Amino acid sequence: EILGWMAAHDIEIDRIACNIAMGSFLQGGEWATAVELLSVLSREQVDMDSVTYSTAIAACARGGEWLTALDLLGRMESTSVAPSIATCTATISACENS
Repeated sequence: EILGWMAAHDIEIDRIACNIAMGSFLQGGEWATAVELLSVLSREQVDMDSVTYSTAIAACARGGEWLTALDLLGRMESTSVAPSIATCTATISACENS
């Protein structure tokens, strides 16, 4: 849905735009939407970075979804995106809330 909205408004679907969208999902407490966007980006082969994953993991932490956060960390490693300090902090935060 978000990608369709972006395309309809002539917003280039790239890593920066998607990281901004991901941040809004984090702030809005919409962890499931953040995870869904991450899956869509993967399917559409949009280049993702540690910010993309870290923000989705932080959204999961905020939503109490520690298992999903750990799953995203595993997905991140399988795509050869190196975890950052923010990634590790968000994952630890998710696990602390379990």
